[in-house]
Amino acid sequence: MRRKLFETVNDWQNKIKLSGVVFIDEIYTFDSERPKNHFGKNQRGITKDKCYIFLAIDQSKRMIMFLIGRGRPTSKKIKDALLPHLAEGTVTKIIHDGLHSHAKAIKKAGVKDEIHKSIVKDEETLKAMLLINSFCAWVQRYLSRFTGMDIEYLQDYLNWFVYLFRCKQQDETWPRDERILRHILLADVELKRSNLESKREKSRKIIKHKKGWKPKKKKTLCEK
Repeated sequence: MRRKLFETVNDWQNKIKLSGVVFIDEIYTFDSERPKNHFGKNQRGITKDKCYIFLAIDQSKRMIMFLIGRGRPTSKKIKDALLPHLAEGTVTKIIHDGLHSHAKAIKKAGVKDEIHKSIVKDEETLKAMLLINSFCAWVQRYLSRFTGMDIEYLQDYLNWFVYLFRCKQQDETWPRDERILRHILLADVELKRSNLESKREKSRKIIKHKKGWKPKKKKTLCEK
């Protein structure tokens, strides 16, 4: 039942266009299927153990978020995720934390940018990044409810979050529960096993390891 529900919003983000001032950032989540080191020290920082989710939101709180890879973000993946969702001629500025991989996407968009480093904690920086930092916190809190989830289904949960957030924004115009129920009833969706497998295969390609990668074998307490 949950898969059928997610399928109704599978293409929801494709039609979203951001305008005005746009904020971008990334969050990271562990791959539940990657072998863990239960006895030694876990690696800190951005490692291949983590998959990254690209997030963007504008001042009107229109948002997108996509699972686009693992490890450190690349310029190409950031560009492919962001550019199709920028409304042509309406974006005035992109605010970000100065990550090197953001540069090519912003240059290609042809708009000016504003950098606020995450390590800087002055009042101006915190105020400028408040919206995107809050957005990241909302998503992380939402995902914490699904600990151990198969990473191949993560994008489905992200799509559902974006849809629910939009419904909540328009709650005064259209009651949220009624709108969701109407959406489900009117959705012309047929979920087949072949479609589900193709989606899983697409997710595997996004988060696949580099060619030749092998997990390091960790010594158990008995071997030590």
